[in-house]
Amino acid sequence: MVGFCKMTEEILMQILSRTPPKSLMRFKCIHKSWYSMINDTQFAAKHLHSYNNPSSSTSFLVKRPVILRSETSNENVVLSYLRLETYSNADDEDPHFVVEDLIVPPLKGLKAKGQFIDGIIFLTMYAGDLFLYNPAIKEFKIIPASCYHACFWSMVGFGYDLKCKDYIILEIANCYGENAPKAAIYTLGTDSWREINTDHLQTEDTYFWPTACDLYSKGVFYWFGYEEKKGLDEYERFEETNKQVMILYDTADGLFHIAMLPDSFNEPACGVHDIHVALLNKSIALYGFSMFESIHSIQIWVTDDIRGGDEGSWTKYLSLEPVDAVRRSLAFWKIDEVLMIAKDGRVVLYNLVTGKLQYFPIHGVNLGDDIQGIVCVDSIVSVKGKQ
Repeated sequence: MVGFCKMTEEILMQILSRTPPKSLMRFKCIHKSWYSMINDTQFAAKHLHSYNNPSSSTSFLVKRPVILRSETSNENVVLSYLRLETYSNADDEDPHFVVEDLIVPPLKGLKAKGQFIDGIIFLTMYAGDLFLYNPAIKEFKIIPASCYHACFWSMVGFGYDLKCKDYIILEIANCYGENAPKAAIYTLGTDSWREINTDHLQTEDTYFWPTACDLYSKGVFYWFGYEEKKGLDEYERFEETNKQVMILYDTADGLFHIAMLPDSFNEPACGVHDIHVALLNKSIALYGFSMFESIHSIQIWVTDDIRGGDEGSWTKYLSLEPVDAVRRSLAFWKIDEVLMIAKDGRVVLYNLVTGKLQYFPIHGVNLGDDIQGIVCVDSIVSVKGKQ
């Protein structure tokens, strides 16, 4: 009779680090040592990189408003989580899709803006409430309100502080009775907010106001925003054409930085709209649709010196007219592929080089502002903070 050979802890860790999150949650009850290993933050970090192999599977999350069948006059927000699995078998070259519509506990009234980092998605409610959610392990955490919760308006972004090795939320607000932007940072480990300096969000003559946080990468938040002259009354503010800029916040120096966009992004007649920022070949890239004489084209610009403060630091990477079926961009999938929305409401992968379209099994997406797509990964990273 062959005896059972116990695996070393190192071998066990190697095996479990390549196991789907859903299975790992069940494996916790096998043994106390397994429970301790799976709950360990170092194992979660190892699993994040070992399990998510781009050559074998990729995932993305689409937040979309849909009409409920039982209540045809009402819209609800659905989080559709798609896993794309590819196979090396020559007889099965077509990719296999798994789509799951996620039920998030505080979903009612959900805004469609958010970011995805290390398997965690950051979401906001219409009432201003914030929460973190890990769809792979069905874990969520409601974030306490900041001191700017009741301000006139605020914009929030989700990132990771490389110095303190913790997840953070950055909020920039315009408060009643205040002229200059205010800002605060939430740290998951301490479950608390702290105010930060915003002196670099203004000059002697202007303010810089953010409109959306579109990317976090390597300790830096990238926000779209605009430059506004000081001293304008409400009518002048409405009539004034503000220059678009990019606002950066670097967690390394704790400062805001302002970067200029290409000139064409501020041309009213044929400017670029539906703009996104992403990483492309390790460079910062802007991409969106440009409309000139009713012709829509995809514009992609890149820069290696985003803090140069000069429009000339941008280089046009690509300009092409997409096929008629495509109507809106969502996110970069790979270097030459972009997730987009087709005019019939389907999610499609568009290859910028070949022009090939690959339709995904997600339907009924409208082209309004409440749609967002995020390329993401599966993980067991906890949103509860450091235990």
